Amino acid sequence: MNLLKETRKYRCPACGEKLGVNIQYGMPGIDMAEAAERGEVVLGGCCIDDDSPERQCIGCGHKWKIKRRKPVEMMPHRGILT
Repeated sequence: MNLLKETRKYRCPACGEKLGVNIQYGMPGIDMAEAAERGEVVLGGCCIDDDSPERQCIGCGHKWKIKRRKPVEMMPHRGILT
């Protein structure tokens, strides 16, 4: 059984190639280990913290965190009419 039916690739901010994959942390099962062998994910080890990267380019090896948008309630309100 393949848990990763469709692998999405992300554009690497370092080399610009669309070869970035998700980094999976924790003990991999058989399916996850096979996906790593196929280059669909990268295994990140057992330990994860707030600074751990979330994606890695399988071309150049660059690792990065995903830039997330702030939730609306955290954004300063400007010019909202009620």
